Amino acid sequence: MTNPQGRLFICYIPGLDRRLVSAELTPFVHSLLADYPSVGIRTLPTTELVPTMIAGVWPHEHQIWQVSLNDDVPKTWATRLLELMPDWVTTTYGCCRHLFYSDYDLAAIPWRRRRHFNQHRFKYTRRQRGDLTLDQGSQAGTLFNWLGDQVRYIFAMHFADIPKLQASLPTGYYALEFLEFYAFDLLSHWNLDRPTVMRKHLYIVDNFVRTLHHRCQQKGVTMIFLVDHGQELVQRSINLKRKLKQTGVPLNEYHYFIEVGVARLWFKTEPARRELMRVLENTPHLYVYTWEQMHQFNVCFKDNRFGDVYLITDHGYRFFPHDFYQPLANFYLGLTSREQRPRLFNPGHRANHGHLPDHPAEEGYIVLADPHYRVETDWMSLIDFAPTVLDLLGRDKPDVMRGRPVFKIGKRS
Repeated sequence: MTNPQGRLFICYIPGLDRRLVSAELTPFVHSLLADYPSVGIRTLPTTELVPTMIAGVWPHEHQIWQVSLNDDVPKTWATRLLELMPDWVTTTYGCCRHLFYSDYDLAAIPWRRRRHFNQHRFKYTRRQRGDLTLDQGSQAGTLFNWLGDQVRYIFAMHFADIPKLQASLPTGYYALEFLEFYAFDLLSHWNLDRPTVMRKHLYIVDNFVRTLHHRCQQKGVTMIFLVDHGQELVQRSINLKRKLKQTGVPLNEYHYFIEVGVARLWFKTEPARRELMRVLENTPHLYVYTWEQMHQFNVCFKDNRFGDVYLITDHGYRFFPHDFYQPLANFYLGLTSREQRPRLFNPGHRANHGHLPDHPAEEGYIVLADPHYRVETDWMSLIDFAPTVLDLLGRDKPDVMRGRPVFKIGKRS
């Protein structure tokens, strides 16, 4: 039947790379792709894809794009004193503060740099506690705003959560239940180089999805299986911090923000721009784009406040150290999370995504487990997800949404 009561259950498993799906390793997910209508998903050069999916607009419209530059930073005797403190002191304090107050984000960035940033983030620490509003500066609504109390969101960060989840989901009480099983994405970041570990957990995930689908059928709920990206093995590093320092350009002439696979710079002087661009454009395995050139990736900001230039590594390369690494925090995370245990022995990510979008690691896919539907396209954009969900629920999309539904009534040809 075609979702007669208008109820959907979304099983969202980021990181389940389609290259890992096979009849041998993941027989049930493999059968979902074979038996039901599915569409590939094109992504963006960022690891933070959820805001674009649930808002149905591009990053420059919903404004969730990590950080923007705040040049209006007051200089007082107290701030000058703090700037003299070693970075390890301020980052240790920041990480301890984040441990108790998760709203204190980007805790591993030294205070002298962190205070120059406005934060525009929607990270898992907020989703984990059920805060699904978009962050500072965003005027965009999301699926969760539009559906109100008719939607339920569940975030799962650990494989140990599976027994409880598969015994209780879906409830069938909501128009939309949305499970984000982040645990697999987290595991892949730190274990993709360990085939035995990956095979074991692929088997667990496959059986988990099988159980959820069976419960959906029992409850009369239509299941959507969603993967917005894969993961590529990372084996080499670029030490961008050292490279910037070696140019001899004074730190007070530029700002930088470094993620695992993408970084951005702001220039305060023209000599700094010329020298840093000269070095960066001649760095192997590094792509350099101005903020205007980022428009080709649907990141169309009207000015440079989110970055003068963007640096994107080749797949298989990472920036290390980056602005999410702090030795004590790394030790704590490795000690307290089974999924991240390998970081105790090597703090560099084993896998990553969010680089240039023309690579299999950046390809996602969505499956609608209802044979009465068909698709008219092989690929969709992230902004198509929200209008697709609303359409399946029989709701009109808001005018602000840029995307379009991708599933139509009618069996596949």
